[in-house]
Amino acid sequence: MATKDGVDFQHHLYYYVIGLVHNTYDYSILYEGNVGRNQGTYKALDDVILKINPNRERGHNEGLYLFQAKQRMDESLTLSIQDMLHHKVKISKYIDSYVQYSKSEACSRDGKPTEMIYWTSDGLHSTTLAFMEEHTSKEPHLKLTIDTIGKYSIKHWKALLMFDTAQKLANHCTLSKQDMSKPQTYLSKAMAQSFAHEIIEMMEPTAKSEQTEQPIVKFREQFLQGSTRLSENAKQFRLSFIIACQMQHRNPNTKFDLSSLRTVTFSTDAFQMQNLNAESAEQCGFQYNGLEEDELNWFFEHFIFYVNVPKNEKMITAINNLFHNQWDEHMFHKYLIKDRPETKKDKKLQQVKALVESIMKMKELKSKLVMIPPKGIDFKKESLDKLCTGIETYFLKGPNELTILSRPKVEWTTARIQSKYEKHTVVASNAMEMKYLLDTLNRIKNVEFGDCLISGEVKYILLLHAPGIAEIDSKTILELVPNVKLILIVEGNTIETSLSSPFITDDVVLDDVIVNYEHLELKRVNFDAKDMTLSNCIRKESIDSSEKLAELSTLKNIVVKSDFYEHNEQNYIERSLIGDGGKIVTHSELILNEGCAVSIICDTAGQGKTVELLRIAKIAHDIESRICLYIRAKTIAKSVVTQAEQSSSLEGLQLLQTLLYITPQSALIDDIVNQCLVTAQVCLLIDGFDEIVETYQTLVIKFLQKILQCQSCLLILATRNESVPILRKAFKNAFYYNLATFPYEKYFKQLWLSDANPDMISPEVQRNVDIFISNFDQLLKGVGCKSFLEVPQLCKIMGIIYQDRIRKPNIQWHTNYEIGSIYNTFLQSQFENTVRGKFDEMDKLHVLAKELIQKEFYAKHSQLACELEYNCCNNPKQYEQMAHFGLIMIQLDASECVDFMHRTVMEYFLVRNCLLDDVDREMFFNFLRRYFCVSRANIADKFIDFFLHDLKCLTSHKKHIISSYLYSSSNILATCIRMALNNATFNTLRMLLSVAPKELLRSVHFRFGGTNNPQGNQFDEKNEINLKRLGERQTILLLETLKECDDEYDDADNESDDENEDRSILQRMLFETNPDEEDTLEVALRKPFPEVFDWFVAYCTEHFSLDIQRYLTARIPRYARTIIRHCYAENKEKIIDKLIQLCAATLRRDFVRDCFQSFDLLGELINSIESVPQGKQFKEADRLDLTQKVISLLDLYQDNETLLLFKEQSKQRVESLQNEAIRSCINQWIDK
Repeated sequence: MATKDGVDFQHHLYYYVIGLVHNTYDYSILYEGNVGRNQGTYKALDDVILKINPNRERGHNEGLYLFQAKQRMDESLTLSIQDMLHHKVKISKYIDSYVQYSKSEACSRDGKPTEMIYWTSDGLHSTTLAFMEEHTSKEPHLKLTIDTIGKYSIKHWKALLMFDTAQKLANHCTLSKQDMSKPQTYLSKAMAQSFAHEIIEMMEPTAKSEQTEQPIVKFREQFLQGSTRLSENAKQFRLSFIIACQMQHRNPNTKFDLSSLRTVTFSTDAFQMQNLNAESAEQCGFQYNGLEEDELNWFFEHFIFYVNVPKNEKMITAINNLFHNQWDEHMFHKYLIKDRPETKKDKKLQQVKALVESIMKMKELKSKLVMIPPKGIDFKKESLDKLCTGIETYFLKGPNELTILSRPKVEWTTARIQSKYEKHTVVASNAMEMKYLLDTLNRIKNVEFGDCLISGEVKYILLLHAPGIAEIDSKTILELVPNVKLILIVEGNTIETSLSSPFITDDVVLDDVIVNYEHLELKRVNFDAKDMTLSNCIRKESIDSSEKLAELSTLKNIVVKSDFYEHNEQNYIERSLIGDGGKIVTHSELILNEGCAVSIICDTAGQGKTVELLRIAKIAHDIESRICLYIRAKTIAKSVVTQAEQSSSLEGLQLLQTLLYITPQSALIDDIVNQCLVTAQVCLLIDGFDEIVETYQTLVIKFLQKILQCQSCLLILATRNESVPILRKAFKNAFYYNLATFPYEKYFKQLWLSDANPDMISPEVQRNVDIFISNFDQLLKGVGCKSFLEVPQLCKIMGIIYQDRIRKPNIQWHTNYEIGSIYNTFLQSQFENTVRGKFDEMDKLHVLAKELIQKEFYAKHSQLACELEYNCCNNPKQYEQMAHFGLIMIQLDASECVDFMHRTVMEYFLVRNCLLDDVDREMFFNFLRRYFCVSRANIADKFIDFFLHDLKCLTSHKKHIISSYLYSSSNILATCIRMALNNATFNTLRMLLSVAPKELLRSVHFRFGGTNNPQGNQFDEKNEINLKRLGERQTILLLETLKECDDEYDDADNESDDENEDRSILQRMLFETNPDEEDTLEVALRKPFPEVFDWFVAYCTEHFSLDIQRYLTARIPRYARTIIRHCYAENKEKIIDKLIQLCAATLRRDFVRDCFQSFDLLGELINSIESVPQGKQFKEADRLDLTQKVISLLDLYQDNETLLLFKEQSKQRVESLQNEAIRSCINQWIDK
């Protein structure tokens, strides 16, 4: 009787074979074929019969496979030769089975088997393998998926069938004879006698041999040697005999040698013959059970051993994989084995593919249409029994359709019913599932035996009342499967009178529910990717109804997001924070400093304040019970403005929640999030305080002060230095930090040398990097912008500009290091680096496409900059593709956040848009008020100046708006001019002077001293531009700008005003009306500014007039005094030398003489030569040199009589000089 393991092994064979062929072939299959009309047809080969139907279109040949499955409990056992011949396998049984099948009606119908398969968990013994060979199937029908299974056929089947005789002969010729009582059932006597004479020969009779009944024999030499002259049968016997001898060989230290039997004589009846005369032997073919040798050969070619078949779990896994987890063992057993349709037993007895497919469809249907029960929620037995009793009582009355009114949650009622009738229930909760249900049931029903499958598996269909599930669907189901029980579950708030069918109610109250908070579906509350345990965030008292519990049970995760985003940390250089007294503070120390409620990180633009805040947020992520939230100041400003009424009633952390993006949203979730914030320590990171207008800064501060009322809240705020005063006033006890100096040398080496393969770094690259770093600092100093350019943001920009240049042997240096030019080149490089290799520059269409993309690149970024500036970005998704260029960061989750990689990049595009594109008047006016010549926008005004290098970029409309803007305040023009000079934005200054109304320009005065108004009129003071701090280069640029302005006005307006008002703005700067104040020439002499001196002289020469002559003559004493007192030139050309050259080469001799006669030059020399300006030192060599040159001028341009008079008058004053060298020099000249 078959064991359970044996039955399971046979079942698994059946399922596995179906899985192998189901998706590829048209087939029919039968389990245990010897039933009904087929009784005895397959005999031992009846476990599984597989028929593959031909398909010419797909190239599938027909096939027939007959299986016998055998297993043993001990998986280590192997099949021996005796197992093959007499015991476990008994090959005769399968030959008989083949003979029986060949004579049957089934063979006439289905043809000969493609393979007769012995399917076993056993392996093959080494001695058995000597007769076998690995088998390769001729047809691809059975492509095994289990690597351990081996396929073998019996190659030497004759030798195997001769083994009993061979083993008996081996036993007779050895000393260790064994009892050989096994019948020789395979080798016939005639067959044995046909080749016996080739094996052994008779010995000459002896006295001893005559005493035995059997003749004495020995082995023939040709047999021992394996002569090629042996017949085929003798060769097969020799193979079998060698294996038999090896099995009897007992000495493990030696190997059996057939030649050792050369001298052995023995008696035997193995061949059952007395005469071994070769001439009398007749050769014959192998026969067995009526099969001739050819048929036996065919049989053994098609009788295949599938060995080492796994059992139990390993086989189940293989079956599941074949069916892609759509295999249900219970259903397969029930409908393909146990409850096979009786109607088929009188027919072909084959289960067709369609029925298998239907079972799989039913399995899939029941797997998909199921309600997953809520985790952590269970229902008390009394409540569940009450519901089920109501359902069963209703259906006992006869109807097949019932409506259940569910409160508080339809899914709860569904899960409750399903838990009771789980094995026979399907659930449809939407229109798509409903359509799937109807389609699947209809397909199964149309398959033979489909009705039995449906009635056996589906007894209850639960329909959740949802859009798309109409009343007609329920009628369709009942028509399709009349015996099913249909339950429609609707929400509890449905009006009872609107229900068209009888109903019962399922009211679940809080007392009916058992809650395990530890196992609820909602496991975490996620704050910017940091998880907080749910059990710590739920107040049990807040779950005061079954409705709230139902909401809680269906939540999977609460996601809370601030403005935090993942920034690119590639090539990041770690920075420290420097507090008061130069104390270094790490990011972790700042977070954990419980004694500091407010910390403010302040520094210049581009220093990386945002990056450091984001780093702080990531560090806090690993600190238990610390929630770190990154919020932009503009987010707070927007919230304060748009939710003013709501915010006024909130306090502390509730106020903070209005800034967060929480999904999903409900009152319960808000309570959970608030509890998380209360139980944790909150660190609030505020970025970009300086980016919001001053009006909103006050509102943001009040907002933060209300949040700080929560004791556990920590505030870290980042801003530019300009906003520090208002923060100091608001947060009295705050701690202030600057960022440590950025090691740009380390950054560039890491960027260009560290990450690459050392073999790929050429000497040229190393040399270029060294040159770049050595020149970087000096280049920035040279353009006067080191204070805000030697920062991480600039380094990143320069890295992009030089990304390709640095690797070229002849590096192409960027020549213009003004901030506007740098950013312009950076953005062009970023575009080129992104699209490089994407276009064929030789293809005109590709070139056009690239140009269009570049145009869109600037347009879209400029549009985004305006939307962010004016807080009107409502559709971040439209910028999703622009993120590929690496200039913006976008989050399309609940926060829907988009921003530029850095504030300065946004300002560049904002300036570009406002100056180059069409914008409305209000937007342009607001732009001017915030960014045009204001101290806080020390980067934006550089961008403005860059684009204003060509004033044609400004339309007449925009110039008119700027002109109106200058009229909006009494002193705004002077303020703008001052800021333009402070920021060295001379293109902006030129534009101001060109668009400013003439009446406003007349009130503007450039001077190097104080007010020219004796009464100190405040209006005049506000419109005076003090130039004392200008350097030589800036002074030249100012003069050139004013000259261009004068030239424009001369061309545009030739009207004549009164004499005083007709002086141009340049002339008012050059020719100071206050005789007690310095003018431009005097400043050039004092500094000294040789280039300014040359410019002034050139202008006076070109525009020389009587007024200029009078002006200069009147101020000659001041000039002389300045030259004498400020005689140092350091590395510049000395002004006295330029003056001497001017007198000799340009001025008329009589003019110079008249100038010298108009004042006492020698007296000025004596009075001033020892006067040392404040902050300077007395340098005797320079002053002695000046003294000699002044004396030489007197000698050159004064007549003798005048000189004698000067010398006589000065003798007494010379003696008052303290410096001996100077006094001696003058005395020598006087005495000459």
